[in-house]
Amino acid sequence: MYAYPWDVYDHGPQRVLDDLAACGIDALQLSFSYHVATFITPRNPRRKVRFGEPGALEFDPTLSDAVTWPFEPAVAAEVTGETYMPVLLEAVAERGIAVSAWVVYLYNHALARRNPELAVVNAFGDRNGAQLCPANPAVREYVLALTDAVLAHGPLTGLVTESLSYLPYDYGFLNLKAAVTPSEAAGLLLSLCFCSHCAAGAAAFGIDPTGWRQEVAATIEREFAYLPDGSAPGADTEAWCRDSSELQRFLEARAASASSLQQTVLHKAKAAGLRAGTNAAEAQDERLTGVPNSSVAALRSDFRFEVMPHWSMEETQLAVSRARAAAGPDATVYALAQLSNFPDERAFGASLEAVAASGIEHFRLYEYGLLAERHLAWLEHAQHLWTGAGHGPTVSGSERKRTDG
Repeated sequence: MYAYPWDVYDHGPQRVLDDLAACGIDALQLSFSYHVATFITPRNPRRKVRFGEPGALEFDPTLSDAVTWPFEPAVAAEVTGETYMPVLLEAVAERGIAVSAWVVYLYNHALARRNPELAVVNAFGDRNGAQLCPANPAVREYVLALTDAVLAHGPLTGLVTESLSYLPYDYGFLNLKAAVTPSEAAGLLLSLCFCSHCAAGAAAFGIDPTGWRQEVAATIEREFAYLPDGSAPGADTEAWCRDSSELQRFLEARAASASSLQQTVLHKAKAAGLRAGTNAAEAQDERLTGVPNSSVAALRSDFRFEVMPHWSMEETQLAVSRARAAAGPDATVYALAQLSNFPDERAFGASLEAVAASGIEHFRLYEYGLLAERHLAWLEHAQHLWTGAGHGPTVSGSERKRTDG
């Protein structure tokens, strides 16, 4: 079950742990660093809507004296001191619940705006207000410091990296305003970073970074000049991308930066005896992220794929087959269920039953605080799929009992 520390504290750790036990859930994927969001929390006794911070650590970064930060990290206001995270981890461990640290790395409005020199820069020179560049040496130092600071906590059983890569140009924007939609090819070009560090990486691959940047900008401008009428501009951009040997080399340079950073973090997790997971090579376009599946498959312990409502059995089996092939022989495949995607319990149960019938035994569930009381009942009724106990519903939603401690 995914969860946030503030969420667990709002409900009360014992109430959360009672709910997990009632649903047969044996692990938390607990956020240690997160991005901006607005949360509707229907069961929360403190607040029904939480307006999140623009990217912050959810633990005290001074906890480990051995960690040196290249710049001051952003820390959530609710972190009350060094014991904020350790006390929570201790309470969870006492109930026999495993914890994987869930860490959002480079998607961070607070740091991108506080330190614009660290941000991604597009072909027009626009600095991204939400994304840090993985080729920047100071950003790389920050990533390693954040990893070491997270791994200083315990007990942990795993580390899951999120946004530890390049990202799509429009990922994370607040209230994006647009009257035109760039083609997929133009979106790729808009997502390329041309900061001084990415320019140096391009030069190492035989590319003139200044001329290349101008060429990319001109290609995007040509499409912009004809939008929104017709599909020809997008087709022209796609043809240009397909025929450009410089683009292929530039993408190789990006992959060298992003993949090496991702590999270093996953190696750290494995060296600490933890399971390692990443979202960078699951459903994302590797041209955008710079992290191809082949670069992390040997280091990955877990692989997730998202279950969608109303899949046919054929579609379910195809999704499972693709996930197994991408995960590799040594990774555990998890079906990720975002309960908000499902219109009712019948659709939820049928989708998970189909996944289980296709051989999946492990599930990830998103996200504790967002769930309504009825959602918890769905999980109770479906828990035989992940616990192996019983065969179907045993308790109705109206019969749920809980501790509000």
